[in-house]
Amino acid sequence: MSELLLDRKNLLAANDGGIEGTTWYVPAHAEIFKALNRLSAEAYDVSGLMVELEKDGLLDQVGGISALTQISDIAPTSFHLRKSIQSVADAARARVLETEARGMLEAIKDHAGAVPDSIALSLERMALTLEGKGEAPILDMLDARAFSVSNQTDKPKLRVWLGGSQICTSGNLSALIAQAKAGKSTVVGAILSAFLGADEDEALGFKAANPEGFAVLHFDTEQSNYDSDQLIRRSMARAGVPVVPRWFLSYRLAGLQPKQVRLCIQKAITRAIKAYRGVALIVIDGVADAVIDVNDPSEGNPYIAELQGTAIDRDCPILCIIHQNPHGAIKAKSPESSKARGHLGSQLERKCESNIYITKGDDGVSVLWSDKMRGAPIPLARGPAFAWHDELSRHVLVRNPYAELTEKKTSALAPELDAAWPSNAGSMKKADLVEQLSKRNSYTTRTAERRLKAMIDGGLLEVENGVVRKKT
Repeated sequence: MSELLLDRKNLLAANDGGIEGTTWYVPAHAEIFKALNRLSAEAYDVSGLMVELEKDGLLDQVGGISALTQISDIAPTSFHLRKSIQSVADAARARVLETEARGMLEAIKDHAGAVPDSIALSLERMALTLEGKGEAPILDMLDARAFSVSNQTDKPKLRVWLGGSQICTSGNLSALIAQAKAGKSTVVGAILSAFLGADEDEALGFKAANPEGFAVLHFDTEQSNYDSDQLIRRSMARAGVPVVPRWFLSYRLAGLQPKQVRLCIQKAITRAIKAYRGVALIVIDGVADAVIDVNDPSEGNPYIAELQGTAIDRDCPILCIIHQNPHGAIKAKSPESSKARGHLGSQLERKCESNIYITKGDDGVSVLWSDKMRGAPIPLARGPAFAWHDELSRHVLVRNPYAELTEKKTSALAPELDAAWPSNAGSMKKADLVEQLSKRNSYTTRTAERRLKAMIDGGLLEVENGVVRKKT
């Protein structure tokens, strides 16, 4: 109570932490707390509290002037404040739970051992009482997230990359998006094989880093037990290892209810951190199975926020595998046709540092690409391509079928770029080059922007922070 008398901000923190008048066990403390909430900022001190209590005839009831003086003489600290808020809230919860438990026992006795309907209501009240236990007050959460010059944030750890592009870094979400049977499980297996030591070719172009020996967690919510088992065994074969390290953990969650899926994932993460000191990567193969309705924003948005919070709090990347929206005529280069499934997928794409797409052609070749990356994009014509190899009984890297077509287009674009590029310029702003292309060729601005993108995708230009340079 002394902490609350010290500063009105402490009272606000207590209110924010869920403390109410009814929370206090001692009636005098309850009246003091309610009186403090009635005080204005100007009158917030021991004298003002005395006047407020006396006005309502409560000063003697709380122990008089001597009791308030005794409370104010205690030297409080911010640690005491947090501890006091938590202990008062915990004690109040314990009293509520004890009362409900006693009521439940009495109800069962009155019904000769049968379970009455009132038990369900008691259980619901107990669950609501426990909800939020252990959460920091909002102001403490806010202060912990404030910018500080003296406390510089560490650079995210790079865990997975594809060629020169970072795919998964600690504290971030990533997504792998594709139609059914396009090769999502193959890509997941390739990424896992990179953690098991597979070289870049065997891992379909992926590389991974886990020097600390942290846990790698894989959750499969879609495949049968057999198919999930085979995915891991193919990953082992790619890496050439007969056994997996203890930190490599794969779980089959197909058939569980969404709530069970989420609980299993969180419990596995907590246990893995205790056992291996940290997590290098979490793969959720079938993130849509963790919600009831992928089109319900009230369910999808909180779950994506929960995943992002987990990635930040656990300092690890989370790779979410999700289907594309069904589409009658998939256009490989169209971002619209590559949209992830439902509102859940839309929210996931917005929050991800990288969104990797798989396009599978009629020739059976699948290509990895992305134009929605915080880092360097992976153009369709330069992305790794893979196809099934009968003799090896697994997918292998093959030539990108879009590369030749893009090379022809790039050859045609080179003279156009040379004509628009000033002879003495080492680099240009993208906007300036768009203007030059538009003027020299009578293009609309939109057409010039598309031509510029094709030049970048074709490897004629490299871009960084809105500045382009010709590749030599």
